[in-house]
Amino acid sequence: RQLSKRWQSLDGSIADAYSQSLPLSGRESMRMTHALRASHDSILVGVNTVINDNPSLTVRHVEGDNPKPVVLDSKLASPVTSKLLTSDACERPLIATTMNIKDLKPGEASGRCANIQRLGGQIMQCEKNANGRVDIRSLMYQLSIRKIQSLMVEGGASVIRSFLSSGLVDLCIITVAPTLIGGFKAIPSDPQARFPDTVDVEYAKLENDLIVHFQLNNTKFGAD
Repeated sequence: RQLSKRWQSLDGSIADAYSQSLPLSGRESMRMTHALRASHDSILVGVNTVINDNPSLTVRHVEGDNPKPVVLDSKLASPVTSKLLTSDACERPLIATTMNIKDLKPGEASGRCANIQRLGGQIMQCEKNANGRVDIRSLMYQLSIRKIQSLMVEGGASVIRSFLSSGLVDLCIITVAPTLIGGFKAIPSDPQARFPDTVDVEYAKLENDLIVHFQLNNTKFGAD
């Protein structure tokens, strides 16, 4: 099971014009997000989210176990000072990369790899896609080997687009905050991307936020 969960403003922004994330959801929406995290084996973000937001990816607002963090990080750019690698409150992450750690020569990348592992992070090698980034289907195969059966994808924008266009997301939940930002869009434009059809769309109000919940029909991708 793969879930995409994101927040956005009324104008579809998830960050300001400088790509700085903003606190968009209300208290109850945050509790809902943490409950969703607790119901999944793993939670995934891209390396830019780790660099810019330094998230904890915990379930501190509800009871339950923290999901295993997964970071899409093709070039091993994850900062070793991040909460995911240093905070006692955080689960140590799986770093999904396209780099073959066995072939790394002494230098910056091999040093980062060693530091990530020293701090408790795990390196997970995946195949490259056409853009040289982590291939989503290869990632899902590697996670299945590790007995991870449910994944919650939180962002950022390019990561959400990659998953939606892969045909592998089953369910999407969007929290819409009643504000206008005029900033970085939740799904960046890509004329090459194909997206699944939405089905069983439902809406609910949670405090001042609008929650949009829908299934995805991935049959155009050959998925059942």
